[in-house]
Amino acid sequence: MFALVAGCSADGSGAIDDDQTPTDPEPQAQLPPPSGGGDAAPSDDGGKPKTDAGKDGSVDAGPPPPVPGTPCTVPDEVRKKKCGACGEQGAICLAGADGGAATWSEYSACENELAGGCIPGTVVDEACGNCGTRKKTCTAYCAFTTAACTGQPASSCVPGNVDLSNAGCGVADTYRQRTCQANCTYNSFGGTCTAPPTTVPVGPTVGSVTSTIAFLDANNVMGRLSGTCPNATVGTAATAITPAVHLQVHNPLTKPATVAIYNSLAPGGTVIKTYMAAYEGAAVPTTEAARKACLKGVSTLGTASLTGDSKFASLDSATRQVTLAPGATVTVYVGAFSAYDATKPAESTGKVKLNVQTLAVGP
Repeated sequence: MFALVAGCSADGSGAIDDDQTPTDPEPQAQLPPPSGGGDAAPSDDGGKPKTDAGKDGSVDAGPPPPVPGTPCTVPDEVRKKKCGACGEQGAICLAGADGGAATWSEYSACENELAGGCIPGTVVDEACGNCGTRKKTCTAYCAFTTAACTGQPASSCVPGNVDLSNAGCGVADTYRQRTCQANCTYNSFGGTCTAPPTTVPVGPTVGSVTSTIAFLDANNVMGRLSGTCPNATVGTAATAITPAVHLQVHNPLTKPATVAIYNSLAPGGTVIKTYMAAYEGAAVPTTEAARKACLKGVSTLGTASLTGDSKFASLDSATRQVTLAPGATVTVYVGAFSAYDATKPAESTGKVKLNVQTLAVGP
């Protein structure tokens, strides 16, 4: 959340030069919605009709499963019972030795369980939204139904996110800052105005979005990245030397996290066509070889439903999402497509948001 008033958007695209080969966008990934209370997830029973209260009308209980070691009457008869996540296991009626009474065997191992299924009746409390919780209940079909997220504080925020306000700041592009605490509420704005953070923390729950503001400056230019990591191309033509910046994304969690990283319109900014790539570690790549050896990217287009405009780059498709180990950091390259032109500065310079959306946490 930013306290600035966004300026009018402008078309930030530049003419394509001979140094760049157009890249087709990858299929768009389906992303979770931003964190929040939300409605309860639909039941996984597919709307199956119910019969008597308290009974599952789709299941014929039948006779109770036999108990191992108890008598049986039909040698070689096999009886099965449900186990685990909608699996089954069988026992067989074994004829007695020397004409003795037949008895049921022990059960076999549980087989044919539903992949990714749960054990019916299991109830799990799960963190959701911003310091909220919700219950997940496993149905007779070995799939969870999810209740609404409750318990989020009023005006909640994502722990670790930094809120920026330029109110009372006399120097351009400086901000008062306040940080979201572990209880999902902000502390007070600081008394000084400083540049935005250059590191963005990963939010703790699926759908969390954290962000900062990045600046593309005509005094900080480098060869534009293109191609595919880890064998990217570094532009050398004059039209491919463009404003760029490096920022970091850090995972403060105790579990691995998979995230989407993307640009969007900054308050008071304009639409700038950007390229994006991610590198392992917190060190900024400085040599040509290091710059080519990126981890994810190079993204030349964005998912408009996520970024707000396809000119903003995004690392969100299945092959470009970034997974960070607990405590790990990645470095993100954000570069303008167009070289700086003093007659059209808005095409390549200005401010953009760098956003990090949590897609998965754990195991």
